[in-house]
Amino acid sequence: MPWPEVQRHATVALVVGLAATVAAVLYAGAGAVAQAIASLHLTGLLVLVLLHPPSVVLMGLAWWLASGSDPPASPSRFVWARFVRDAAGELMPFLQLGGIVFGLRALGRGRAIAVGAISASIDGVIELAAKLPYAFAALLTLLALAPQSRLARLLSLALAATGALVAILLLARRSLSGSLQAMARAVSARWPSVLVLGRA
Repeated sequence: MPWPEVQRHATVALVVGLAATVAAVLYAGAGAVAQAIASLHLTGLLVLVLLHPPSVVLMGLAWWLASGSDPPASPSRFVWARFVRDAAGELMPFLQLGGIVFGLRALGRGRAIAVGAISASIDGVIELAAKLPYAFAALLTLLALAPQSRLARLLSLALAATGALVAILLLARRSLSGSLQAMARAVSARWPSVLVLGRA
């Protein structure tokens, strides 16, 4: 794709993203958003801003490690792709899959996208599994404070279902990997100009 066309697409994406952000703020209520930000104070906001990049860097490195013994890109490229993935996902909260697609495209082409898609699924399962202890701790706290709460029963069911799903995915990771590879080849065949087969 010629560079001027890439710039035009990037400009359109930026305008759409800004418009979506403004629309989301207006929908939630500009006053409520401003009050939420003000409640953090400047110090709290700075702490959140400073803590976020290191966590994204760690997630990018984890993604790189999940890509196997022959990663298709450098660790820094995986970190950059993770930043793109999270940024796109935040701008498109109604379609989190879009963030993953943008992240894969930022990772490279061809083999980078195929391996990136497979390792991203592994990374997602591990990320979901890592959240289970926190959800379990929240459930125990809720049961201690309000044992008869309907929310506690719903959370128990959701936690059990999520745990079962993670266990199934981990046990079926080999067949899942094969399915994802087949999907990557199908996408490459459908859009050869974007997903060029071979090494990135």
